[in-house]
Amino acid sequence: ESVPVQGEDWYVTAAASVEAATGRTVRLSARDSGQNGGDVIWIAHDGSPRILMSAQHSIFTDDPDFWPSVVEVDVSTGRSKSVQRAFAEVWNWYADSQGVVRMGISRSLDGRESKLLYRGVAGAWLKEVARQRRGENGYIRPALFLGAGDKAVAFADDENGFNAVYDYDLATHELGAKLYGSKVFDIGGVVANARGDALAGVKFGEDASRI
Repeated sequence: ESVPVQGEDWYVTAAASVEAATGRTVRLSARDSGQNGGDVIWIAHDGSPRILMSAQHSIFTDDPDFWPSVVEVDVSTGRSKSVQRAFAEVWNWYADSQGVVRMGISRSLDGRESKLLYRGVAGAWLKEVARQRRGENGYIRPALFLGAGDKAVAFADDENGFNAVYDYDLATHELGAKLYGSKVFDIGGVVANARGDALAGVKFGEDASRI
């Protein structure tokens, strides 16, 4: 939706849940929202209606709430609690299979500098582990966290120039062995197991979408 701000229309977004049986909708985003009103970064696998959502709460760059924070939301009621405060210039947050926010990637407003923040276990401080003088696209991003340790899987171009799936060591931020790739197409996504902590399949499109 668009909202009027100082005579101009600003586009903001919000998230809502829909109950399948009744069609009842519940607003999940806070009343004050921003351009990123709610990105789901984790879904509970224990049957409870919980998600983690990264969201802005302001459209003004000089407001601390402009930077996304992470909240745990009950999608059946809309009730939420904070699990990760916002960090200036951190736009993207990543959570492991247990719902622990493990990684954040920042990008300065001028686009000249980016930082990678990481924590190894729940409750630890986020530490800056890498910095680069360009956009955030140079960082490897976990496609799937494996268990609660420092292992993940990630995408990277292989020797054939196609997107493939690799082991990824979160502690060293280095790629390991290639798990799956093709000489003729890119891997487009991964499929997790029922617990969300192991690789069960990969998605690709040759002449049709397949898993």
